[in-house]
Amino acid sequence: MTYPPDQHMRILIVDDSDTFRYFLRDMLERAESLPGSRTILEAANGEQALEVLARETQADGRVAVDLVILDRIMPGLGGIEILARIKADPILRDIPVIMITVSDDEDSLTRAFAAGALDYVKKPVSMAELAVRVAAALRLKRETDERKARERELRAEKEFTAAILEHSCDGIAVTAPGGEFVVCSPGMQRLF
Repeated sequence: MTYPPDQHMRILIVDDSDTFRYFLRDMLERAESLPGSRTILEAANGEQALEVLARETQADGRVAVDLVILDRIMPGLGGIEILARIKADPILRDIPVIMITVSDDEDSLTRAFAAGALDYVKKPVSMAELAVRVAAALRLKRETDERKARERELRAEKEFTAAILEHSCDGIAVTAPGGEFVVCSPGMQRLF
């Protein structure tokens, strides 16, 4: 599945360094290999990141952020703690998170993935590497959103069909391959 060229992406960069946020913003805005347009949101710390995510949550419970790029080491709420809060929230948990850090500590890598990070990138970040990882994360997010939308459609269809069966005066029955009744409308029940 390709990412549509007309797709608008919303990416949240969370880093305590103004310079690094500017660097990432510039890199993502100039990345020609990323299709579609992008809006880059920024937060200087974990508390601000959670505020941005809350502000970007729509009335229907969907979040208008497609990806979070999160520094692991920050004052206050650290990246792992923010990530854990995002993944613990049923509304936010499907947002992919890419952790960025200067650390090459294996324990940090393990903790980030255990907390729910989709990917882990070491500073200094190259444009080519970041663009490929961001594109993959956004593709996953899009596919997840499409699956959830289809699941909502199927639930609505199931409820509609159940309502028809429940209120139908006609005899309607659905049988399993073995012949046993799976669904039997009130009209069909009266026939037996």
